[in-house]
Amino acid sequence: MNKIIINNDLFFNNLVYLISKDNIVRFCLKGKSMQPFIYDGSMVTLTSVQDNSMRIGNVVLAKWNGTFILHRILFKYKETIYLFGDGNLMQIEKVSKEDVLAILKCYENKNGLNKDITILSKFLSAIWFLLRPLRILIKKSVTS
Repeated sequence: MNKIIINNDLFFNNLVYLISKDNIVRFCLKGKSMQPFIYDGSMVTLTSVQDNSMRIGNVVLAKWNGTFILHRILFKYKETIYLFGDGNLMQIEKVSKEDVLAILKCYENKNGLNKDITILSKFLSAIWFLLRPLRILIKKSVTS
């Protein structure tokens, strides 16, 4: 299978356009910020955002600081959504509701297993998030 790599802005702007027309889109994810739950090379399926789909623990496509990110909702406060990548140790992104462009419906890891975002996966990602301080200490001890 041939791979086609195109500019991120061009790709995501077209993807957001398709989603805005009520299409469901599927593509191969590039990046490691959602590991250990969603890996580089996973096939992700995105759909349009509904008001009730912006729940804590759901994974969304958002525009942050001029770039597109696929990260998990940590919490919401008024019109602001706080996001984090499961694999990120420090960074938390702050976006407006309007910056949230799509929601992850499901994903398929390289092993071919289809996975939905479930209560269990949200719980596990919350535990993983709470372990950040310990993960930072472990990373520092391994790299020093």
